Amino acid sequence: MLFRSGYYDCALAVAPDNPNKIFAVGISAWKWEIDSGWIQMNGYSNTNYVHADMHTVIFNPNNPNDFFIGTDGGIYETQDQGLTFSAMNNLYDVTQYYACASTYVQNLEAVIGGTQDNGSLALTGTGNNPQDAFAILGGDGFCAAASYYNPLAFFAETYYGATGRSASGASGGALFYDKHIDASPAGGPDSAGIYPEFAPFNTPFLLYENMNPNTRMDTSFFLGKCQALWMTKAAIDFSITPKWYRILNYSSYSPRCLACTNDGNTVFLGTEGPNSVYRVTGLNYVNNNLDTSGINFNLTALTTPITHTTLNLPIGTGQVPTSISVDPMNNNHVVITLGNYSAPYGNTGPVHVIQSFNALSTTPTWTNITPTPNNSTIAIDMPVYSSIIDRWNPSLIIVGTELGVFVTEDGGTS
Repeated sequence: MLFRSGYYDCALAVAPDNPNKIFAVGISAWKWEIDSGWIQMNGYSNTNYVHADMHTVIFNPNNPNDFFIGTDGGIYETQDQGLTFSAMNNLYDVTQYYACASTYVQNLEAVIGGTQDNGSLALTGTGNNPQDAFAILGGDGFCAAASYYNPLAFFAETYYGATGRSASGASGGALFYDKHIDASPAGGPDSAGIYPEFAPFNTPFLLYENMNPNTRMDTSFFLGKCQALWMTKAAIDFSITPKWYRILNYSSYSPRCLACTNDGNTVFLGTEGPNSVYRVTGLNYVNNNLDTSGINFNLTALTTPITHTTLNLPIGTGQVPTSISVDPMNNNHVVITLGNYSAPYGNTGPVHVIQSFNALSTTPTWTNITPTPNNSTIAIDMPVYSSIIDRWNPSLIIVGTELGVFVTEDGGTS
């Protein structure tokens, strides 16, 4: 019924006309009566399909045989107390996206995104309806990326770091790991029986591409797994299996967010530990031919030219970095957003958004720029989940919060 996911999808209801009839939903839908016990109501036929991850059961107050189940895949109705079900989702657009990405090469515009239990979807405007989407991968979708160098190269993932790529702007993204980085769910054994590090349910990845027309083309793909950060230089080369390099070891906390400088030489990683934001610099040293022997993939022991730094942030215990943004025109300008409530008070109130203008220095300094609502004198004390620094105006910073979107046009002063 719940398959160990009752913390996420679980609801109980009692039939309005019979207190001895109980309905329980989670991964699947069940009903219980004294005479018959538990009976599963849903299946995979056209007449009894209900999308998995069910969260609520609502009865029609005028008809005890008629009730609705709310799921990750929309709303389903039964008019016979669970013998048959019908989807009620026409024009009902509420899919939850974890992340999205776009490419805007002329005549090849596309938007892709990872959704909650509705796959990783791509909208290319080429279907019968411009809003039609097709699935790159199924299941739960999370991070997404599209290449500017090759606008038909899409990247998506499902749970536990299973990351796929598509070469033709179409469905069927395939895994592209080599033997050193494991793709199996929950860090299961690889072909050699080795148990590598565990990847979180929602695993962050990042596609970097050099957009400076005066320098050479350069691509890096970063993947954060528990205890290690990996990268490859050949993510958009579909003629080979890319070589992966381990570039950072860290504690057992799960990775949460990634950001890269505009030259590709430095990457920042935020994890679910206290004060756990890491910086790796010197990545221009890495290339696809660095490990010709197949045994020199672990670069974590290097101290030059690659360096590893744990950043000391002015944040409180229990605060988790939720996003990191690097100014596209200034690698030293970095914004980090933080989750949780009851943040420690700085000079300007709670700390949920911090900013640095010397983020590449040995000891960066940070300023609290947490938004203050127009009708208040105290900064918001709630999770801030996302951020972006405008490419052409670095004083324009946008953050996403539980109270909506906040914008500053003066670098956080107001």
